[in-house]
Amino acid sequence: MPHKPPTSPAFLEKAEGLACVRSVDPHRVVLLSPSSDQPVILSGTSAAIWAILNDVLTTQEVVERIAHEYRVDPSEVSSDVEQFIENLVDQQLLVTRAPGRQ
Repeated sequence: MPHKPPTSPAFLEKAEGLACVRSVDPHRVVLLSPSSDQPVILSGTSAAIWAILNDVLTTQEVVERIAHEYRVDPSEVSSDVEQFIENLVDQQLLVTRAPGRQ
């Protein structure tokens, strides 16, 4: 069963054991996971979201940072960001952690 980001504020963290390779293009990232034989290539906004996830944040905080970076209202990017995060969780590239848990 896929692990979807909870609607309550849970923190997002990059999964352990990932290899992250930045290409010459700063807006492109390749992820290699020990749980998959296929690399995941992120570019554009996806790479920007991945960079933001260097901090441990909630989904809402990611939405707010992307909206600020692209100078749009959070409601304009919320659905796309949430879907992207859900995909990363499903691919075991991101994990969620309840507040207060280490």
